[in-house]
Amino acid sequence: MEIPSIVQKTHINCSIDEVYKTLLSAQDWNQWFTDETTIDNHHITLVWTNWGKEKVTIKDGGRIINKIQNKHFSFEWSPGPELTTTVNFDLEEYNLGTDITVTETGYMEDHLHTLVYCAGGWGEALMLLKAYMEHGIKLRTSES
Repeated sequence: MEIPSIVQKTHINCSIDEVYKTLLSAQDWNQWFTDETTIDNHHITLVWTNWGKEKVTIKDGGRIINKIQNKHFSFEWSPGPELTTTVNFDLEEYNLGTDITVTETGYMEDHLHTLVYCAGGWGEALMLLKAYMEHGIKLRTSES
């Protein structure tokens, strides 16, 4: 049985064009969230090195599903064993900035623990993106 989606939203005081370009730039992902992410026209690979207390390296990603200029970016990844979900970033101009919503779908009942973990993670990721884009602050560390 599929369970509800993760939905996190924030406002970034930057143009929608700047936010969209940041989402499609591996170099920018590596400034605000990951360590060695790569992105091409069809695939995204997210990499975290020395992550968490256990200092593990995590490599995940999948095919890019859709890109709509200044509106939408989506990809698949596998946040848990035997689990592939879809991550959607939707952008909307608002009040001289950009509202950004991340939605992750595809969780099943037996992946509830992973859903809860990722729900917090996507909320944190949006705050890291906001700090990076608005103030150039890189809060992400290999200790996160």
